[in-house]
Amino acid sequence: MTFGPLFILALVFCAFAAFDWRRLPFCARASLAAATVFVIAGFQYPGADLADVIESHPDGLAYMVDLARAVGFAAVLVSMAFVVRGATQR
Repeated sequence: MTFGPLFILALVFCAFAAFDWRRLPFCARASLAAATVFVIAGFQYPGADLADVIESHPDGLAYMVDLARAVGFAAVLVSMAFVVRGATQR
């Protein structure tokens, strides 16, 4: 089994979850939830990327992937905003 783009996205969101775990626990859990959805979609549709899953498969998992993309992106934006805010206060 090859690891497709969805597994790489899951690893990225796991890294953000580990980075935010003590500092921003809500963002960490949101990133972890997004990573979980991407891993499940990666097993269900091996080799497919994000656009393939959303456009080609009109099932419930495609809606979950679309929601996980938005939640994960929002969690990363909030995390980066706190990093920038902390860096400017030093």
